[in-house]
Amino acid sequence: MAYFIIIWVLLGIHSVYYLVRSVTRDYNMTADATTIKASYAYGPVTVGYSSTEYDNENTAADQDQDVESYNISYTVTDSISVSYGSETISEPNDTDDQDIEVSGIKASYTTGGMTISGAMIDADNTAMGTATTEDKQHWNLAASFAF
Repeated sequence: MAYFIIIWVLLGIHSVYYLVRSVTRDYNMTADATTIKASYAYGPVTVGYSSTEYDNENTAADQDQDVESYNISYTVTDSISVSYGSETISEPNDTDDQDIEVSGIKASYTTGGMTISGAMIDADNTAMGTATTEDKQHWNLAASFAF
């Protein structure tokens, strides 16, 4: 069963989204997933926020998960845009785990049928621990062409 509410308003609010649903996964256990998302655009700037809470009926410490993310994007010109985003994933009932933290910046340039884009993404504690091998970085440079 799912319940959701979607709201669009013309005063700059791009969207507001709220969803509650029950999910049946492994071993026929049910979990409740609750998500709220919102974005706001004003001129060349767009800001977004999302929060998800996953509550499993299994009481083990590593079964529940919270995800919180935000982003901001800026359209410099019709050809150039820049954005930054961050996300934190946590297991609220597991005190031994470290939160996964991911952040990144992205930029793109478009002219005619060509787009050049680049991204730098940094992820810490990817396995919810503190070992240095759990910290990852990703760089990306891409070019695409439309004919």
